[in-house]
Amino acid sequence: TLVGYSTFKYINNPHVLQRIAAGNLKEVGAGQNVNVELIMDLNPEVIITYALGSPADEYFKLREAKLKVALNGEYMETTPLGRCEWIKFLAAFFNKEREAETIFNAAAAAYEAMVARTKGITAKPTAFLNAPFNGEWWIPGNNTYLVKFLQDAGAVYLWADDPSTGSSIIAFEAIYEKAADADYWLHPGQVHSLKELLAGDERVAQFKAFQQGNVYNNNARVNASGGNDYWESGLARPDIVLADLIKIFHPELLPKHELVYYKQLK
Repeated sequence: TLVGYSTFKYINNPHVLQRIAAGNLKEVGAGQNVNVELIMDLNPEVIITYALGSPADEYFKLREAKLKVALNGEYMETTPLGRCEWIKFLAAFFNKEREAETIFNAAAAAYEAMVARTKGITAKPTAFLNAPFNGEWWIPGNNTYLVKFLQDAGAVYLWADDPSTGSSIIAFEAIYEKAADADYWLHPGQVHSLKELLAGDERVAQFKAFQQGNVYNNNARVNASGGNDYWESGLARPDIVLADLIKIFHPELLPKHELVYYKQLK
C-alpha cells in the first residue's frame, strides 16, 4: 500500500527497495521541501508523518492542502519497548491490531527475558555515547531510550545525573573529563573504523575505550546507499538490540549470540 516516501537515500528494507526499483514508489520530500503537488497526484488515503512543532514541519503544508495526515509520536518515547509499541498505531490503519498485539507481546517478552539476564550483576562497565560532529558533541540525557538500552544491558551511563529526555551539546573537554577512563564507547557517528574516527578528531585517541579497542558502532547492517537497518528492523526488535549490548558488556551471559546490529571498530 506504500506509494510515497520522503527520501529514498537511507532506506534499508529490501521490500521497499524493490518497490523503488520497480517504479512503484515516489520520493516526495520532507519539511519545507515536501512536494505537495506530487502527493496530491498520488492521492493517498493517509499520510503518516511526525512533527516537532516547528513552522518548517511538512505537517502544516500538508494540512493546508487539505490532505489527510496522521502524526506518529514514536520518536518521543523514552524506552525501547515504548518505541516498539507504535506498531499498534500503524496496525490500526490496516485492521491488524490483533496481529500487532501478538508481535509486540513477543518482542516485549523476549526483551524482558534479556533484562532478566543482567539482574544481580554488580560489576557494571561504564559507557558513553556519540562523537564530535562539526565541533559539537551531543550527549543524551538519562531518560532516553538509548540510555535505557545501556542500563538494561548492565552498563553504567556516565551522564545518569542528567534527567532530560533529550540531548545536550557538551564541550569535548567536559566529555573527556568524565569519560576518559570509560570502559566502552558506543555510537561514534557514521564511521566504520578507528582510523575514520581518529580522522574526525585526533583527540579521541586519548580515551581509554579507544586505546583498548572497546568502541562499538550500530552500523553493522548498512547497505550501499547508507540505509542503516538499526533504525528500521532494530526498532521492532529491541530484544535483539539488547542482546547485542549484553554481548558487548557481558559476553559470558550470551556466549552463543553473534552481534547483529553492532560491530566492534578495528
